[in-house]
Formats: sequence, structure tokens, C-alpha cells
Amino acid sequence: MAKIEFRKAYFTGFSFTVGPARGEGAPMVVATFRAPWTDKHRESVGWKEVPDTVSGNVKLKPATIAGTHLEFIPQSGMEKHRIALDVSSVENCHVFVPKDEDGERELRFTIKTPVKNAERELGDLGRTVGSATGILKLSYDADAQRSLLEDDPEGQESLEESEE
Repeated sequence: MAKIEFRKAYFTGFSFTVGPARGEGAPMVVATFRAPWTDKHRESVGWKEVPDTVSGNVKLKPATIAGTHLEFIPQSGMEKHRIALDVSSVENCHVFVPKDEDGERELRFTIKTPVKNAERELGDLGRTVGSATGILKLSYDADAQRSLLEDDPEGQESLEESEE
């Protein structure tokens, strides 16, 4: 398993989707995160650089990371509220590029997990620390990530702003 470590990630919230009790479309907990967009993270996943000529929400291709496990450790004395969950997907990966040249670019993404008790763990985190800053460690399957990149041979040659 390969790993990405975001030293300054932000947990911004979560939601719960309902569905059948098991199988495809089963209930999922969806957590939203954002982190600084860095060359190290971009290269580890295989994304190309986002041109300076775009602003707003820029979709990444692939917009998915083959994530398998996450660990989030809140900072500022809230370390005891750390969470560790197996994940089924890391989706909707995009970069927010501010119009202001002094603004910092952010990687934004959602993590889905069907893990029992994930809603309670994320709910406790959200109610206790709100939107928290911390360290996010994301394990992913490097072979599956290469396959995602190979499935889109054009890569990010046609980056576009999204409406999010």
C-alpha cells in the first residue's frame, strides 16, 4: 500500500447516505476534506500540474484515488478524537484555484466508507471539534491508481472549471 500524508488537512463535515442494508449502494458515510495542493501529493497520485490560466474549481483526471484506509488526527489538543476507517473510495477530487494570485490552491475531495460506526465516529468528531485541522494519512492501492491513470490516457489535457 502506498500512502499520502497531508500535514495540514481540514475535515469540513460529513453526511450519511441511505441505501440497501448490504451490497451495491449500501448506506455510506461521506466525509469532506481539503488540503494544500502540493507537488508531492500531485506527483504521488499521478496528476498533472494545474495551469496558471484557470481559476475556480478545477476537476482532476482521474477524479478518484484508489483509497483503502484513512487516519485523521486532529491538532490543537484534540488528538484523542482521532479516527481511523477503511474507505471504499476517495472521490470528487478537484483543485480550488483562487482568482487572487496570493491565495493558496487547495485539493478538495470526499471519502466514502460503509464501515459500521463510521457515522458515530465522524459525528463525534464533528460535534466535538467542528471543522478540524489535522494530519490526514491516506493509504491507497498503487496498482489500482495506475489503472485509473491508464484508463484515462488523455489525462488532464482538457482541464475545465467545474460548477461546484
